[in-house]
Amino acid sequence: MFKLQDETTVSALCVGIVAAVVWGIGVSLYGFYLGPQEISWTVWGARLLGGILACVAAPVVFVRGKDWILGLRG
Repeated sequence: MFKLQDETTVSALCVGIVAAVVWGIGVSLYGFYLGPQEISWTVWGARLLGGILACVAAPVVFVRGKDWILGLRG
């Protein structure tokens, strides 16, 4: 996995968590805007979970990607 003692990884994880919170609020507001008959709760839940996972993972992969790729080569 990755070490959480690395300052850049912790910063990337913090950015991802903030982005995930913003994503969750946005998806929830969109769900409230649509109304109960227009929304598919399965699609809404998939968007919520997928977005949260992407928000948390993307910054960490971006920051740690170079180390992971170099680790695979050597």
